[in-house]
Amino acid sequence: MGELSDLGGLTKLGQIAEKCHKIQASTGMLRTLTVASTAEADYDVIFNDLEEIINGPGNQTLQDRVDTTIKCRMDNITLLAHAAQGTTDGIKEGTFQTIDYQLKLRTLSDELSSPEIQNKLRGILYVVYFTWYTLQ
Repeated sequence: MGELSDLGGLTKLGQIAEKCHKIQASTGMLRTLTVASTAEADYDVIFNDLEEIINGPGNQTLQDRVDTTIKCRMDNITLLAHAAQGTTDGIKEGTFQTIDYQLKLRTLSDELSSPEIQNKLRGILYVVYFTWYTLQ
C-alpha cells in the first residue's frame, strides 16, 4: 500500500503506466514510419510483378507472391487505420471530457458568485473580524 500513498507526484504504478504508454506510442510511430518508408519499394515490387504476370499470365508462383505482397501491405495499412481510429477516439473522448469539465467549472463559478454566497462570505468575514477585534 506504500506505493499507492506516494504524495510526491506520480505513484510507482503511475510511472510504470506512463512508461508503458510512451513505449506503446513509440511502437505505433515506428509501425507508421516502417509502413510509410517501405511504400515505394513495396509498390515497385507489386507493379513490376504485375507487369510480369501480364507478359506471362501462367506463372502461378508469381501470382501467389503478388497476392501475398498485396495482402501483407493491406494488413499493415489496416493495422495503422485501427491505431489511428483508437487515437482519434481518445482525442475525441478527451475533448468531450474537457468540455464537460469546463461546463462544471462554469456552473460552480456561477454558484459561488451568487448573491447568497457573497452575503454568507461577508457574514463570515464580519464574524472573523469582530472576533479578532474583540480579542485585541
